[in-house]
Amino acid sequence: MKSCEVIRALMTVQHLVVSKLVDRLGMKPNAISMRLNEGRDMTCAKLAETLRAMDYRLTAMPSDAKLPEDSYEVD
Repeated sequence: MKSCEVIRALMTVQHLVVSKLVDRLGMKPNAISMRLNEGRDMTCAKLAETLRAMDYRLTAMPSDAKLPEDSYEVD
């Protein structure tokens, strides 16, 4: 999945609307829209910031390790 797809999937799981994410991040709605734009890749810093606002974290692990349950892999 792309980073924006992971964020959207987590928003769905958490029943989180864009306006609530905007509040959590203290950003303008157009900034969040740019992060969720499928045509653009998010930087690791922006992805990590967005995930923290959703009570998730960005981690790295060996490529041959099994992903933990309820985790997402960014391509």
